[in-house]
Amino acid sequence: MRSTGRLLKILIYWFGLIQVLHLMVLIRAGFIYLNQHTIVFPAAPPVLGWTDQSMHFLLAMGIVDSLIIVCSLIAVFGFQTGKSWFPLSGLCASGASIVTALVFALGTIPSTAWQANPWAYAIISILFVPHIFLFMKLYALLSHQLQKVSR
Repeated sequence: MRSTGRLLKILIYWFGLIQVLHLMVLIRAGFIYLNQHTIVFPAAPPVLGWTDQSMHFLLAMGIVDSLIIVCSLIAVFGFQTGKSWFPLSGLCASGASIVTALVFALGTIPSTAWQANPWAYAIISILFVPHIFLFMKLYALLSHQLQKVSR
């Protein structure tokens, strides 16, 4: 397999693995929220805890992330089965995942949670960095496919 194909395969499977883990963490956080009315995902809250506004923001992010995870797993399935729609679905899913990661950061950094728990948030951020490379690879792949069609 060409190194480009191997890298894409690694990025796709990393994407799928992280999304499955993400879903499991969201499900766990949902159960904890239902029982204790507190949010523990994705890392510890700020020293003074989450504000009500932050709790609503995090719940909404969890719901949106859950939908994106389903789309992501469909894209990984499309890759595994060689579906022609895979590059577009993967581009959309990885792009949406990147956007929600940025929104999550912009919504939680002001809460001081990152300052109180820098290692936890750093690890979360690092786990999602390959999504950016996947997005770029899928964009290039889709662009190449569209150029071939237009000739």
